[in-house]
Amino acid sequence: MLQILDGAPSTYPLHFIMASRNKRQRYSEDNGMQLTDLPNALISDVAVFLPQASCISFLYALSSHDTSNQISDSHQPSAISMAIAARQNCWENIEFKGIQDLCGQNGILSDNDIRWVLSCVGVQNIKSIKLSHCYGITGSGLDQIRHSAVLKSIDLSLVGDHESGFDLSVEQQSTLSEITILSILNNILENEDSSLEHVQLPQKWRKDKSVMLNTFLERMEYILTRRRIKCSKEGCGGTCNGHRNFPVIHWREDDPITWSTDRYGAIGITCYMCLKNYCHGCQNRRVLKYCDDCEKFYCQDCIKVEHCRGQGCRASCCSVCDFVKKCVCGMTQAFCSDCRPSSWVNCLYCDEGWCSKSCAKKYMNICDGCGKRANCNGNGKNNCVEGNSSLDCVTKCEECGSIYCSNCRALRCSDKKENCPACMKSVKNVKACRANHFEAFTQRTQGY
Repeated sequence: MLQILDGAPSTYPLHFIMASRNKRQRYSEDNGMQLTDLPNALISDVAVFLPQASCISFLYALSSHDTSNQISDSHQPSAISMAIAARQNCWENIEFKGIQDLCGQNGILSDNDIRWVLSCVGVQNIKSIKLSHCYGITGSGLDQIRHSAVLKSIDLSLVGDHESGFDLSVEQQSTLSEITILSILNNILENEDSSLEHVQLPQKWRKDKSVMLNTFLERMEYILTRRRIKCSKEGCGGTCNGHRNFPVIHWREDDPITWSTDRYGAIGITCYMCLKNYCHGCQNRRVLKYCDDCEKFYCQDCIKVEHCRGQGCRASCCSVCDFVKKCVCGMTQAFCSDCRPSSWVNCLYCDEGWCSKSCAKKYMNICDGCGKRANCNGNGKNNCVEGNSSLDCVTKCEECGSIYCSNCRALRCSDKKENCPACMKSVKNVKACRANHFEAFTQRTQGY
């Protein structure tokens, strides 16, 4: 009978027995192979397929620090994180909105988090930075871009695309340090090889109009003008040196448009989406237009902007924010809600509308979006606004002849101003009553 020593036959060589014992001990301590035991090249090949936010979260997890705590000022990304980052080609445009939910503590990024991300991906690769939803930072984490020669655009507004700075609280904007960030931006502009052309400023700074910000904008305007930036319009050949009516940057008190439309601090020659620049000759043909809601300039190739045609009204709005609207018939001019003519008829449930009652009747007084949700039996079938008179619940209004469903009240049947078009009752506040019906309608038809 063979003798057993720690589970191994006594006839086995001693070095084999010791190797087996050490192997069992190592696996019991490590609980198997770790992700970091894989070759860096293999991990890099896998990470190539990750979107930017997920890739940064992956690098964050591989880093040597304790992810349950905030990163210390002195912490540097691990060697494997930097090796993986060097293989990626998605670092030209950094959007922190998607990163904070994955890497931030309680969904909030700190300045140290931002500093770590920039260290990992390398500031020499970054051409655009957006600090969307980075509430609570001072901006000190951006210090590494101070000498960047490739950074072309930075968005400090703290809001995402087509989000309004008007919706931010004072607390959300108050921590961002004007002194810290303007110092960094001034250092970038000092570089003769600097590529910086566009800065989207926080709304709070633009409202305060500090002397420090005014000085920075004046200096930036001087530098951009001196660069003689070529117009991006095909066949133009002009330079974007500005004009009294179309300045490079809106900041001067003698600019009537700047001080009457709250465009202070906006770069007036650059499209926010594509970062193409246009000279004042092209501007005179309305190539760039400003949205008063998301407070950005857009070229008409990227996104359409409509101007309100109301007398004395300067409101303008992009097609996403959409508070300046045209009738769906396309035959009339655009108006904001304050300037719409008396003949304008609103959709029963939302702010869409038509230029006249005759135009509205073509759409059964309900817009296409609300019409797809309105239904008679709660299952999305037999849409009452289709005028299917074979349904028991669909009837005609004796007064105007419109077909409507008594359940969802999809049509307006009264022209009396004191009547709520949703419930056909006389109320003190039509707008509030209509809003209440819209909320109930939304809950009832959610998911259709």
